Amino acid sequence: MPKKTIEVNIILDYVNTALADNPGELTEMKSGMCTMLFRILADTGNYDGFQFLRNYNSKEPVEAPHVSDSDYFDRIYYRSAKLTNSK
Repeated sequence: MPKKTIEVNIILDYVNTALADNPGELTEMKSGMCTMLFRILADTGNYDGFQFLRNYNSKEPVEAPHVSDSDYFDRIYYRSAKLTNSK
């Protein structure tokens, strides 16, 4: 049976959009997506961190959410230089 693959960039874009477009909702789904994306990025050598959306456009320091906050999984993952260069 042929092996099927998908580009990490496609998964990264999909998850970042899903996390950003549904602020404060669907915590269980977002948790699973974050876990899956982290694993994919880490296993492929592409993990470069993430940023909580709570402080995304803020010029001032904003306290990061606590794991029990409803917006804890409202985040975007950074695209590594390796992935940026492959686009």
